[in-house]
Amino acid sequence: CALPIFDTYYVALGAGISLEKGSGPFVATDLNQTLLNGRVITNLSTDAVASGTHTYKTDKLRYVHHNGVGYVLGSGLKVVMANGLQSGSWSNFGTGPQGVVEVPVFNLWVDHGPHPHDASYEYTVLPDATVAATAAEARHPTFELLSNTADLQAVFVAHLKLASIVARKATSL
Repeated sequence: CALPIFDTYYVALGAGISLEKGSGPFVATDLNQTLLNGRVITNLSTDAVASGTHTYKTDKLRYVHHNGVGYVLGSGLKVVMANGLQSGSWSNFGTGPQGVVEVPVFNLWVDHGPHPHDASYEYTVLPDATVAATAAEARHPTFELLSNTADLQAVFVAHLKLASIVARKATSL
């Protein structure tokens, strides 16, 4: 996983995600799970997303915006978004009261499936962004993805003349 941070956003890269059969139910990468605060907006509608759990392919869903944070999604992902009441008990985590608590939650994650082999993801997070700024970044990304493999992850931001590179073995770019 690489996390290049630039002026107004960061790019999250993951690659080489694999899980053998029989090792678990599924693999997910969580973009964010937080208290639901206001409307959830996507590029698919001008209205707020209805409460519930929604599954998208990123050939359709390009961005999500919630509580002043924009999420621009890379291509080829299966993304799940849940927004609404969620219940649970703190005692399930080994501490706290046993009673059930119910609060409104926003959760956005990439579903890699039950047995991914060399899966990857790429998404951009824009803290303190408007819906318009998020939409603009989704339409015209301000960075170039150079590589996102288990051996080499790299992005380049031309207007900053800045590259962020993580190499896990000798390689060239």
